[in-house]
Amino acid sequence: MKKILFGFVITLLLVCSFAIAEEGVVTDNTEKVIAVSENESLTESVDEVALDAQADESLGFFYNLGQNLKLALIRNKEKRAELALRIANEKMAQVNKISKLNDPIKLEKALARQEKAQAKADKLIEKLETEDAKNVEAIERIRNKTQEQTAKVSEIKTRILERQKDKMTPEQITHLEEVFAKIEAKAQERMEKKLEVKKQIKEKLQERNETKTGLKEQIQKNKDEINATKAQIQERKQVKVEQKEQMQTQ
Repeated sequence: MKKILFGFVITLLLVCSFAIAEEGVVTDNTEKVIAVSENESLTESVDEVALDAQADESLGFFYNLGQNLKLALIRNKEKRAELALRIANEKMAQVNKISKLNDPIKLEKALARQEKAQAKADKLIEKLETEDAKNVEAIERIRNKTQEQTAKVSEIKTRILERQKDKMTPEQITHLEEVFAKIEAKAQERMEKKLEVKKQIKEKLQERNETKTGLKEQIQKNKDEINATKAQIQERKQVKVEQKEQMQTQ
């Protein structure tokens, strides 16, 4: 028993060390290597062949533990939301793989795991949108990634429903459709927010341009008034000079 416990502790320490090392990469200021690359397409994680290792349930516990540790250690809100979204995508990939098996119970469990991961991702994305609202570029990037996710999920949805329509009960099909509907609804909500933000930015830019135009007009008006005042002063000076000359000639 002691040997088993000792082996488990050692394994846990190794997983923790790996997660911390990965976090060190993420928080590094250099952009050469990051754990969640901005250039890496999230749709790759939803590819049905991207997660062969995770299909083995004996590896799932330690993999999930490592992912959760990484998620807990990341402090950058954008990277955290991105990793959470990627984990949700991986869970969806697992749903896709398990749907190929004639095992509704396993499929239900996989759907429950995906729902939990998706809820976590949605919560972190909303946190980014509310607590870091000024970081427009980060929010724009994560919203684009949710759009990528939705496009891929729609493909998977079609495949799974086609595959399972004769194998699952009506209740299971309904649950499956509800899971996909939630993802699509969240994506639609973010798209609407994205469009609203773009509208607000456009209005602000227009307002700023109008302000600049008004300032330019005011500056030009001030210049004209100054020039007019200068002309009047010059004219008065000229009158005085002429008057002085007349007095001298008399």
